[in-house]
Amino acid sequence: KSRADVICMCMLWAMNSIATGHENGMVSLWNADAGTNVSSTVLKGSITSIVEAHNSRAHVIVGSDFSGMICVWNLTLFRINPIELPVETLMKSKHDPEDPGVLSLAFHKKSSTFFSGGNDTNIAMWRLDSANYKYVDNFHTEAVNSLVCSANFLLSGDEKGEVILW
Repeated sequence: KSRADVICMCMLWAMNSIATGHENGMVSLWNADAGTNVSSTVLKGSITSIVEAHNSRAHVIVGSDFSGMICVWNLTLFRINPIELPVETLMKSKHDPEDPGVLSLAFHKKSSTFFSGGNDTNIAMWRLDSANYKYVDNFHTEAVNSLVCSANFLLSGDEKGEVILW
């Protein structure tokens, strides 16, 4: 009740929780058993995508917004203190400064690599432990609004309905 519309969500199976992104920039983490939630309003634009990422050292969720900002929340620390959703990193994406919106995110577990798709039709590849971004050769002519990693593949989809297997 009295929350902004849900734009995106991600199921966190290991925590029996759901992360939701809202049009007012809020990210909420809902406990599926108790129905309780914790929220963060670090991002100011409408949340466009949320993805879960974990490796042997950390468990995080990453969210993006229309202004091109990307935020990382530390779920490892959240398990220790479930009263607040701790922010690990807040960064500006490297998508086009004229149209910086990040519309989609994906995480490739084997390489600990993130992909972000934007309004600028580009796909950026990056890692949390590095500030280096690399653009994937891009064949999209419209905004990239869908990304999925599976095994050794990346699938990207754009607003025109084209899907590319990388």
